Amino acid sequence: MLRPAALDARRATQVAVAAALMSAAAAAIHGAVTVAHFREYVPFGLLFGATALAQAAWAALVITAPAARLLVAGAAGNAAIVAAWALSRAVGLPVGPGRWTPEPAAALDLAESTLE
Repeated sequence: MLRPAALDARRATQVAVAAALMSAAAAAIHGAVTVAHFREYVPFGLLFGATALAQAAWAALVITAPAARLLVAGAAGNAAIVAAWALSRAVGLPVGPGRWTPEPAAALDLAESTLE
């Protein structure tokens, strides 16, 4: 039988692995749509590419060197991404070719935001 401390460590590891897998999946989705966003508006393409790299790097780091600060940074970064996505769907973004024009929420968008 596992002692409470061992259970807590095991649960923390499971949470870190789950978070890393979700971040890696979100990174894959962002990476897959980067080229399309470059075609639409270069700064959007750069942002999507950087987001994909950051999410993939975070996933690797949280597995190899888990730390409370890293988990907080990941949560904050993903919260910012979700907030930008929600803004883009509710009222539109203040920059880009379709300023202040809301975008429709597609199935891939919803899946990616759920992963974050």
